[in-house]
Amino acid sequence: MAANFYDNSGMMAGCDFHTYIPAAPPPVLSGPPIPGHPHIVSVPFSWDTATFWKRTDTVKSDNCQMIQGSFDLYLVPHFPWPVPPPGLLEIPELATVIAGSGSKAQLTAHSVTGQGNALATCIFSAFGLNLNCQDLGISAPTGIVLNINSVETSPTAGDYVGAYVGMCVDNAIGFIVENVVPDFGGKELAKHFWRRIGDIPYLKVLDVPSHVQNFVQRAIDGSIGEAAEGFASDVKGAF
Repeated sequence: MAANFYDNSGMMAGCDFHTYIPAAPPPVLSGPPIPGHPHIVSVPFSWDTATFWKRTDTVKSDNCQMIQGSFDLYLVPHFPWPVPPPGLLEIPELATVIAGSGSKAQLTAHSVTGQGNALATCIFSAFGLNLNCQDLGISAPTGIVLNINSVETSPTAGDYVGAYVGMCVDNAIGFIVENVVPDFGGKELAKHFWRRIGDIPYLKVLDVPSHVQNFVQRAIDGSIGEAAEGFASDVKGAF
């Protein structure tokens, strides 16, 4: 199935689900929080607050920088909808949602790299899905991507299954960070640190979701032996 690669001309729009705090009659001013309330989101891949180092400078698509896997868009604007009158406490709540927001390119064509890393790709044709932030510290493929360009690939079965398994592992760890680890006032920072751990020198070995995703891709498209060798190479290359 042909699918366009991601490049910097792409656009993400979708619906994420976060807590919303409506208004209440005085003197309370804020009612009970509504978990899982829809929030409309939209941002271009050229957004400034993103992992800019995952845009390729030397490899381009239709004269646009291409996008590596795990490219993340941060500080994504969120607009609650439908909008009951907001309570006073909705202001800090929405600020927290935006501060902790992210939209990540999960699906990669693992056999095609740009500047050393696998390139992100749409699911089919010009349409892709990003993993967007949600309540409970998890991510879900609710960010619909439109990326029209002339550079295509054909993601393999391993690419698709690996992306799904990697998402599940990432969510399991994200849920623990958000809901189990004691809160010392830095959970948003901890969540962002976890998502970026694979980009930090000498800590890439701790990027468990990526290692699992790469292993599954190689195991399905090749063999268990190739996957094991690739895993050993990934770990060795982390140091």
